[in-house]
Amino acid sequence: MVNISDQVLGRQLKELETHAIIVKKVIPDTVPIGVEYILTNKGVDLIPILESLCDWGKTYADGKEISISTML
Repeated sequence: MVNISDQVLGRQLKELETHAIIVKKVIPDTVPIGVEYILTNKGVDLIPILESLCDWGKTYADGKEISISTML
């Protein structure tokens, strides 16, 4: 697990909310007040894109270089 400060996490969650990628849902009757974040349809549509980016990163993370000739 990656460590992230509460301030940075809060800022990122707020940005995702602003762009309608997630919605914040307050969980009633919890002490302290609980919240959960749910992907919107727009957020769900990002899943295959992020998976593709992840696959691309795994392919090239070990130092493999892209050859221009294979792109032509």
